Amino acid sequence: HNGEYVVALPVAIFCASSGAVMTYLLSYFTCRGLVMRTFPKRVQWLRQKVAELQPLAAISFFTSMRVSPVIPAYLLNLAAPLTPLPLWQFWLATVIGCTPHSLVTVTAGATISRMKPGENMFKTSFMQIAWLLLLAVGVALIPFFIRARAS
Repeated sequence: HNGEYVVALPVAIFCASSGAVMTYLLSYFTCRGLVMRTFPKRVQWLRQKVAELQPLAAISFFTSMRVSPVIPAYLLNLAAPLTPLPLWQFWLATVIGCTPHSLVTVTAGATISRMKPGENMFKTSFMQIAWLLLLAVGVALIPFFIRARAS
């Protein structure tokens, strides 16, 4: 019954992080100049911000950027190779940052797959929704706990 969290959630996180890493590598090897010309202010801001941070704080910063809807994920994926952030730190921040969205998506997919024709989609119990929300918020707050601990 909870197989979606054992199988689908890791697969969703793997797919999201693999796509981000592929974009990072593509940007690193082929289009750094194009990214710099297209987004000069954003890349400069991101480069400066990451350069000021210790490695753990940089992971935390990128994770919070990944969770936040303010900066598009594609921009982070393309601009990250232009910052001092190593690939492994980018990958770790991406895995942590993609988890809340993947959790919500997998839960929605599992709910829809269990539905019978004509069944109300919002029949999910209040406790299920509360736990899902609590878990997503908990994962989203990880960068802030890391940043507080690093300070």
